Amino acid sequence: MISKISDYFVKRCGQCARFETPDCSALLRHVGLVESRRECLEVELTKTVKWGSPFYTQAGRVVVALGWAC
Repeated sequence: MISKISDYFVKRCGQCARFETPDCSALLRHVGLVESRRECLEVELTKTVKWGSPFYTQAGRVVVALGWAC
C-alpha cells in the first residue's frame, strides 16, 4: 500500500495483485484522476493518504477521496 500521494499517480494504490501493472484500474483511469487531483490542489485543499488512496481535506474534514476500486 502507498504512503505518499505521488506514488498513487506513479505506482497506483498497491491494494491488489495488479499493482504496478498495465492492468491496474487506477492506471486505466489515470487521466481523470490526475485532473481531479489538479482541481483539488487549485482550491488549496490539504492532501493526505488514507487507506492507500489520496484524500483531500479542509479544516480537518475529508472533502475529496480519489481512487478506483480494484
